[in-house]
Amino acid sequence: MATTGRRSIRENTRSCFEDEASERTRGVVLKAAKESFGAIVDAAEQDVRKNVSCLLIDAFLIFAGEMAKKMQVPWVTLWVPAPYLLAAHVYIDVISELLCESSGGGTSTDDDDKSRGVIPGLSMMRISDLPNEIIDDQDTSRIACLLREMGRVIPICATAVVMNSYAKVNPTPLIADLKSKFKMLLQAGCLTVSFPLSPLPSSSASDTTGCLTWLDARDPRSVVYICFGTVAMLSPSEVLALGESFGVY
Repeated sequence: MATTGRRSIRENTRSCFEDEASERTRGVVLKAAKESFGAIVDAAEQDVRKNVSCLLIDAFLIFAGEMAKKMQVPWVTLWVPAPYLLAAHVYIDVISELLCESSGGGTSTDDDDKSRGVIPGLSMMRISDLPNEIIDDQDTSRIACLLREMGRVIPICATAVVMNSYAKVNPTPLIADLKSKFKMLLQAGCLTVSFPLSPLPSSSASDTTGCLTWLDARDPRSVVYICFGTVAMLSPSEVLALGESFGVY
């Protein structure tokens, strides 16, 4: 028991130091990004002998808004994650109020129930489902502070928001509310899809694992596809737990 306790203390202490180091790193990176971006814009204008007429940049880099205002050009932000997350950032003050109402500032079942219907289009989500970066204390987390500022600045200052999404794949209330929050909302479709699409190979030609053959035998709309991106690697125990949660054994 004592050994386990000491190990937990060491792990928790190491985690705290890693979090602090990550916060400092983020601050340095963002400061350098702002300075580098400005220098690159200046160099590009001198190279082509033309002035930049618009800034199209990731929504996370909100310093571009100040730059665009100084340059007197439109500021167009690019939102790559899901629209749901953008709505959460826009409604961050509402979410914070719900968190403050709970005892100790944490989330509870009651708070999760309150969140249903408060944010249009997010009635199926709970506050506890949101990433920690959104609900963390902005006084202790640089990234949480930055995300809060992003959610407040973009609706006011951005000329347009371009989303990496299709209109028809998102709930109508969600998109309608986002349109009401921004000066202009453009849904550009999936930016990572190449056009025209190449034809899919036949199952027999490329199905080395048998997955496609198995999928072909399933009924329409009976299979759930879960993607964790290109970085996350689940351990066998995590894959098993995920399957068990869906009743797959």
